[in-house]
Amino acid sequence: MKLKDKQLKEALEKLDEDPHSFKADRVGENTMSRFDAMRDADNRINLVSKDGRILVPTNYKYKKP
Repeated sequence: MKLKDKQLKEALEKLDEDPHSFKADRVGENTMSRFDAMRDADNRINLVSKDGRILVPTNYKYKKP
């Protein structure tokens, strides 16, 4: 399930993480616009390329505020 920008921001605020730097650190500053934040069945936040070919797992869990 795709996370909206507001949901990602709220989830990362608890971890003192900025959504912009969160994406940039994992996929690079130049390619971050090509990735969406999604959560899987275990509520882990993953970055998925817009074409669906690349999955970048993270160790962060999405917790509803």
